[in-house]
Amino acid sequence: MHLKNNLDSFRARQEIINVLVAGCALLILADGCSSEKFKDDVEAGNGQDRNGLTIAARRVEKGQISLGEDWAQKKILKGMDMYVLMPASDENVSLSALEREEGVAGVICDGENLFVWGIFKDRDIISHSVKDAERHYKRGDVCEIFLKPTGQNWYWEIWITPNGHKAAVLWILCKDGTKQAHKYYLLGMQVSTHIEGTLNRSNDIDKYWTFKLKIPISRLQFPVEVKGDRDIGIGDWRMLIARQNFTGKVDLNHRELSSYPQLRHANFHSYKEYAKLVFVKKRDKK
Repeated sequence: MHLKNNLDSFRARQEIINVLVAGCALLILADGCSSEKFKDDVEAGNGQDRNGLTIAARRVEKGQISLGEDWAQKKILKGMDMYVLMPASDENVSLSALEREEGVAGVICDGENLFVWGIFKDRDIISHSVKDAERHYKRGDVCEIFLKPTGQNWYWEIWITPNGHKAAVLWILCKDGTKQAHKYYLLGMQVSTHIEGTLNRSNDIDKYWTFKLKIPISRLQFPVEVKGDRDIGIGDWRMLIARQNFTGKVDLNHRELSSYPQLRHANFHSYKEYAKLVFVKKRDKK
């Protein structure tokens, strides 16, 4: 795979994403009610959809996707809408002095599973994670995926590492404005990764790493064992695809943060700025 050519192609496609999405059918995961507080926030237009951005998950036939296959050869990637991750608008210049390393990601769906794919340019691939269900962002490079149902007071934060480890955390938003993290979950996730380079070896130059993630949609519901409001009806989802990138060592004060959609501030928990996740028809073959 020629990374530069792929990134150039993805940039060009990014310019026409809104056109591709326009007019496509929206598939709603499930109907239901919302907690009054967050329902009011949405209806009042308090930033939940202010950027008008979407992430399109195009439909594919059930059983068509396998994590063990080459998605490029099967032309799966060609049918995906690609999104370029960008630094926050106000990111501190001092943290961006090194050459910025780009990344792109896309989403597809087979009706039962959500699949996320990403490729990240990375000259120093780092991950000291040795098992699932850890705080992977404290152990090296990580892709983070946030999924929040509109009108609900909870959301998922999912981590994927270059060496194939994963975890998910359930965040519940409290009435006092704080948020509470519950235990780690795996959500039936499956992950496949590939490193073009070496892991945890900073004396050479790496190229990039990729991941493929599969999440059963049914597992994204509010966990039944968690106490509290279980008004779990889901109308639609908001999504953020983000990345924490380290070079040389794991230093939380010196890391490159990027995401799609681009955030105003470098805080991945700014859920009101997430893009709307839409499930759309597969592109017609020409």
